[in-house]
Amino acid sequence: MKCSEEHPSCSACLRHGVACEYGDAPAPAPAPAPPTPSSRALQEPITEYSSSHVTTPAPSEDALSQPADPSPASAGRQTPLNGPETPYSDIVSNFIMSEPRRHALELFLLHRFTSTVAPTFPSSQDANLKGMYTWQAPNLACDNRFLFDAMFAMTALYICKTVQAQKVGYVERDEVPESFRTMDFAQLHRLYLNQAIQQQREAVASIGPSNSDAVGLTSIMLSIMSTCLLPESEGSAHAGYKLPVQMLRMAASVSIVFHVAAPHVRQGSIMMNYFHKGRKPSFTDTDALFNPSNTKPFQTILDFQQPNNNPFGHVDLRETDPLTKETCRLALAYIGSIYTAIMEGEPPHYLCQRVVTFGPLCPTPFIDLLVDRRPRAMLIFAHYMAMVRHVADDFWWLQGRAEREIYGIQSILPKEWQWGLAWPLAVLESPLKATLDPGPFQVSS
Repeated sequence: MKCSEEHPSCSACLRHGVACEYGDAPAPAPAPAPPTPSSRALQEPITEYSSSHVTTPAPSEDALSQPADPSPASAGRQTPLNGPETPYSDIVSNFIMSEPRRHALELFLLHRFTSTVAPTFPSSQDANLKGMYTWQAPNLACDNRFLFDAMFAMTALYICKTVQAQKVGYVERDEVPESFRTMDFAQLHRLYLNQAIQQQREAVASIGPSNSDAVGLTSIMLSIMSTCLLPESEGSAHAGYKLPVQMLRMAASVSIVFHVAAPHVRQGSIMMNYFHKGRKPSFTDTDALFNPSNTKPFQTILDFQQPNNNPFGHVDLRETDPLTKETCRLALAYIGSIYTAIMEGEPPHYLCQRVVTFGPLCPTPFIDLLVDRRPRAMLIFAHYMAMVRHVADDFWWLQGRAEREIYGIQSILPKEWQWGLAWPLAVLESPLKATLDPGPFQVSS
């Protein structure tokens, strides 16, 4: 990545949270996270569940790239250098299953993955990539257990989200064998996902041509699952709204894995085929993705200044900070690029790629703005979720996500900013309203 020498800090450096050699952006302080507790639950006696800018695109299910350096923008909120942290706690590995039963379960999960789950990925719409998950990934997983675990985690999540009965996490329909109908597939997903992430982190530490394909395919699935993380328990879903910061951090961490693995990808390999044949839509032209003109439909969000109700007349300097302003502009510019693609009539599987790629490509300081519950950042994120809602009916892992986040943001957004939710709420009412001009909805009081 090359500094573009813009003042006070260039957009290329800002997007990736790295020190700007020309401007005043804060210096990064990356450090590897300590190893997470190992969950060998499914391997032992055994658990039940058991250039001037970015030169390559960022990862998503069908928007894979060699991502740019994703170092964090601020010390203390560091992203692991060898992949994401396990998102679920160790309570998921408390159940025991016999080894023959586990083998039967995993055969079922593998069959369901290749026959039902993989065809739902955007890549299945590309004739050059159709066999990537149904044929090539299972073969590769035989030598890379973490890829199997990612496939099992994805399948368990699919069953939990699409086949579940009224009782959360349990299924009773014909899609699941009778012997597994009382199994908690939500818990099964958590365990396999934790295990896949831990083992992939170990693989990244010894990355090379022999495992780069498996690391890449696993990361694609992790980027999808980051958009669909489950609450730790049924009760926690009703404990009050929390912004999905973990989703963005996991997506940013996944992009690191591609950055590390890309140099090891060999000519003729699965991932090289993906790079060369899965080129649409393109994520290499970041000048287009983050073009300032992309923000025009949403310009009021950037221009709005909250009325000063402070009795001492103090102004919130954080809103006028150049880093904050440029971070918000970049995030909204990317969202504007999705809006442009919608208006140009791109097919749903292309739009899905754009939506899933928001996490890896959004500027890393944006996560910090959400952590601080900054109103402008929350409003921008709500507009991103409107894009999610527009395509969610065609992709099961996105279904229900936009409603949870937009209504959640509505519950915590200061009243002075509530006007900005009019367009996202309209899209929730009807996804086709994403084609409407947001301008008339953006009337601040």
